[in-house]
Amino acid sequence: MSLPIVFRREARAEFDRAHDWYENKRPGLGEEFSERVQEVLHRIAALPELHQCIYKDVRRGLVRGFPYQVLYRVKTNQIRVLAVFHTSRNPAVWKKRSNQHKQLRQQLLYNLRRFHARQPLIQPLILVAEPLVIETE
Repeated sequence: MSLPIVFRREARAEFDRAHDWYENKRPGLGEEFSERVQEVLHRIAALPELHQCIYKDVRRGLVRGFPYQVLYRVKTNQIRVLAVFHTSRNPAVWKKRSNQHKQLRQQLLYNLRRFHARQPLIQPLILVAEPLVIETE
């Protein structure tokens, strides 16, 4: 069973820009690039852990015939593509992207702790299991 693949917005934009660049370079080359990326995505969907982790839990699938790589994370119910990245670009760009979700989560937890520290604790409501009796006259 293959997992669904979800692209981050930045990854989809990179893919589209690369496709357009190759298509402008030579008609049909953009389509060939797209087909090769699709091959990688099919391979990733079928065998998500086929490729090695290159940074924390981020894996890399190389695009055959093009200097591109698909960087992705395997989640329990999906595969999240972080980048469709030219191999000569600075990897700090996608590494920063891979850490963003953790930074956002840490910021959210920090804000929640600060909020709850300022709020008085609400005592839990204790329900007594007694039957409700309604008297009628």
